[in-house]
Amino acid sequence: MMRTEEAVPVIGAGSAGRRLTGTDDVAFTRLYGRTWGDLVRLARVVLDDRAQAEEVVQDAFAAFYARISTVDNPQAYMRVAVLNRARKANRRTRLMRRNLSASRAAGASEDQPDQLLDAVHRLPRRRREVVVLRYYLDLSEAEIATALGIPN
Repeated sequence: MMRTEEAVPVIGAGSAGRRLTGTDDVAFTRLYGRTWGDLVRLARVVLDDRAQAEEVVQDAFAAFYARISTVDNPQAYMRVAVLNRARKANRRTRLMRRNLSASRAAGASEDQPDQLLDAVHRLPRRRREVVVLRYYLDLSEAEIATALGIPN
């Protein structure tokens, strides 16, 4: 799978109320730069909205920053955190759409997904997550099981 370079937002001093310095901060910055694009793609497939996906990933990184020294596998932790936040955002969106009229709900999405993305979105949630983790993020079966909380 060919990856394209994406613009990675810069994390500044105000991101978690403290300045980025020290070993944890270097590790955090490297993880952020290395995984930002993959995590946004993961959230995008779950949410079908790039802006919302970026927000979910940014929120997950902000929460992770406060506990970086307590996490053994930061990359796996971030995948799980992004999946959980994307699921929560999806539930909120579904609840909001349920309250809208049928005509407004049909016109809610401005983006027209391509055929592959559309097919992935028609899958049940759990299968969709497995497909995304396997084919978009190139994870092994063991890494997918860990990310989804499935016993190996």
